[in-house]
Amino acid sequence: MRSIQSKITIAIVLIFGLLQFSSCSSSEVTETKSSSIKGSASQVVESENPSIPEATPEVEKDIVPELEPVLPVTITDAVGNIITITSVERIIPLDGSVAEVVFALDLGANVVATDRSATWPPEASELPQIGYQRSLLAEPIAGFTPTVLIGTEIAGPEKTLDDLRRLGYPVVIVPSEATMQGPAEKIRAVAEALGVPNRGEELATQMEKTIVSNTQVFEEDNKTLVFDFKKEHEEYVAAIGGKGGLGNTRFKS
Repeated sequence: MRSIQSKITIAIVLIFGLLQFSSCSSSEVTETKSSSIKGSASQVVESENPSIPEATPEVEKDIVPELEPVLPVTITDAVGNIITITSVERIIPLDGSVAEVVFALDLGANVVATDRSATWPPEASELPQIGYQRSLLAEPIAGFTPTVLIGTEIAGPEKTLDDLRRLGYPVVIVPSEATMQGPAEKIRAVAEALGVPNRGEELATQMEKTIVSNTQVFEEDNKTLVFDFKKEHEEYVAAIGGKGGLGNTRFKS
């Protein structure tokens, strides 16, 4: 009798142990599956949402003006002519606006003559004159033996410019658009022709910022703008106006 009871007791213990083992195994499998599913889900989320690198803020590059003109330089001017300039020792601006830009680029000392429209800065008006920009003659201009002549589309007549080209003088025509971008375009074109593009970029950028911050908004029928550069106490004055009025802004040269 006792033998039978012992066997029954042992069987019950074995059954209970097996049930515990089965329960533990099932729990481990469940935990393993759960952690595996969580890991897979985490990987999917990470792959669907890759880390986005932070945008690097743009840094303005410093413009280093040339100490001396970098020559020779070959350019295509506003009328499509390809010109090579080898010297800027004797510059003749063919109109007043170009003369002002040349002086603003610190090359006024190289200007040997101007036309009658060059009234600013005062140093320009004191130089010998070659006539008026629209009615130029080749002979008096050639008498100054210029190394480069720079004008706008106003310069002429065309026969005179052709005669100067045939004589071997580099004649550069720069853009002179009556737009908000016009003054800066002219500055860059003159500076490029004279071998000082960085000086021009610095001046043009300053001009653009000044125009943007100081220009009034005109109505569609009042879009005619006038730009004028004047040197006053080491400053250049940009006068921006239209039919509605005239406003002055100053910027350091």
